[in-house]
Amino acid sequence: MFSDYVRNDDLRIYAGDDRPIIWPVTDLAGAPADLSGFTVQAQVRASPQAPDVLQEWSTTNGRAAIVGSTIQLAVDDSETWTWSQGAYDLHLIDSSSRHEVIAWGRVVVLPGVTR
Repeated sequence: MFSDYVRNDDLRIYAGDDRPIIWPVTDLAGAPADLSGFTVQAQVRASPQAPDVLQEWSTTNGRAAIVGSTIQLAVDDSETWTWSQGAYDLHLIDSSSRHEVIAWGRVVVLPGVTR
């Protein structure tokens, strides 16, 4: 579909920072990808094998968005998260429900200092 590899992107999220996490998506030629008709889903778990989902982002639940050729995950609720570490992966899903994992890695949530 888009990439010939899966990005290992470890995430550092600062609790209280409202800026979304943003991934630009390109086609195999390196041009901005047309993401029309796609959806996104990502989950954080304590480990890849853990049964409980700590955080979920998706276009279905409104916590993820596709804007142009970028995927955006909202973290504006990070101050309320009760976990500080986990593992995630990010799926781009086409209209026939075909999943492409485009990123994966560790997530660390750092506590805010300024209140």
